[in-house]
Amino acid sequence: MIHIKIISTSLFILTAVLFSGCGAKGPQFTEFQKPQENNGIVYVYRPSHFVGGGVDYNIYVNNSTMHNFLAGELVNGSYTAIPLPIGESKIRINLPSSLFLGITGKSSNTATFDIKSGVVYCIKGGIGEIGASRPSIEIVDIATCKSEIIETRMPKRARSSE
Repeated sequence: MIHIKIISTSLFILTAVLFSGCGAKGPQFTEFQKPQENNGIVYVYRPSHFVGGGVDYNIYVNNSTMHNFLAGELVNGSYTAIPLPIGESKIRINLPSSLFLGITGKSSNTATFDIKSGVVYCIKGGIGEIGASRPSIEIVDIATCKSEIIETRMPKRARSSE
């Protein structure tokens, strides 16, 4: 019985140490950018949580000018700004295919937007189903986004325009 407690405690400490370095390391979010003419901006953010903190997702864009464009990473406590042309755009968040041997159908989630010129949109992402195989994705209003995104940072390898 004592051995089980020692092993459990050791695994917990090891997990905490491993995940303590995970998350966004770039600049802190300060304010929304003003979109350029004939563009909107979609902010994709993920509040910081310990559970699932070591799981990262990729963000892809599909629209008339971009097909499966890798727009950035969604790591624990991060945000990414994605400028998009007016018209329909689909934002897909999924696990990197290498984690599930290329099976991404069940490990992704998508939001569709009709992008308007000068408008800022927000998507809140996070850990979805048990095991973190499918990310959660929620389109949120600007007021909610402003109150939550302020705590996030840009990922170190950001591909967005900020």
